[in-house]
Amino acid sequence: FPSHDTKAYRGAKHKNFDWKVLPSAGSDDNYGDKVNQIEVHSKSNSIFFLHEGNLYKTNVLASAATKVDSLVKNFIIKGNTMILLKNNVKPSGNDTLVFGTLNLTTGTFLAVGGKNLMKRYKDIPQLEINQSNNQLYILDKGTAPHIYTLTDPFNALTSSSPLTSVVNPSPTIAGIEWRTIGYGPDGTIS
Repeated sequence: FPSHDTKAYRGAKHKNFDWKVLPSAGSDDNYGDKVNQIEVHSKSNSIFFLHEGNLYKTNVLASAATKVDSLVKNFIIKGNTMILLKNNVKPSGNDTLVFGTLNLTTGTFLAVGGKNLMKRYKDIPQLEINQSNNQLYILDKGTAPHIYTLTDPFNALTSSSPLTSVVNPSPTIAGIEWRTIGYGPDGTIS
């Protein structure tokens, strides 16, 4: 997939704003158009991307991408914390969260815990971190959406972090499908 120099090299290291294909993640590496999410860990200049349920790590100079994890539906990086929302290894099992830290130099992911989400998401849920309270929010998209949060800060999650429903009952408007959430300056969900 194409990358922009400033995505991985911020500050004085970027030379121009031309797009170029990452040597480790181009169509010749069989990634093509099936990359559906990209996140950057700026401290280590690591680029993480999701391809057909597998999470990979690379950088602008690497000749090959490294597989980090599998069964991943969605992921988010904030600071040195990465959170993965994963399918269960059992076909009928509930989805799970796996959370941990990213090494400041290498970008290596160290999982420190996990949490059963008590359900299986049909659509890929949106993960967002609310800047006003540092909590992770999970949007279950659709015509009857639900928003869940883990009430501990995103960078201090544990297996016992409470999972609560934020919007219950869900807002319903005929013909409207909820696909995304955001936050106002005061932290209210919009």
